[in-house]
Amino acid sequence: MWRWIVLALVAANGVFWLWSHGELRAFDLGPIEVSEPVRLKTQIQPQALRVTPQDAAPVPTLPSPTEAETKPATATPPTATEISPIPSPAPSPAKGK
Repeated sequence: MWRWIVLALVAANGVFWLWSHGELRAFDLGPIEVSEPVRLKTQIQPQALRVTPQDAAPVPTLPSPTEAETKPATATPPTATEISPIPSPAPSPAKGK
């Protein structure tokens, strides 16, 4: 019985794969094809669309390359004396004594 259930599921999966990839269009079966030309033709006044920034969120400005080169860096990397050394591992006890 389980064999027939598994075979039916495999067959259904195969039919769905054929349908979703458009292989069954010869039999007038297949998903509806959505393409850009159809979507572009159905647009209503696309030239009227305006993209504007929100007033509440100001647009951050990046410094120009000349400003970044002339300003000194405020953060300095830590020196060797500021970094703590890594402790060496403890010696293992001698075996057999």
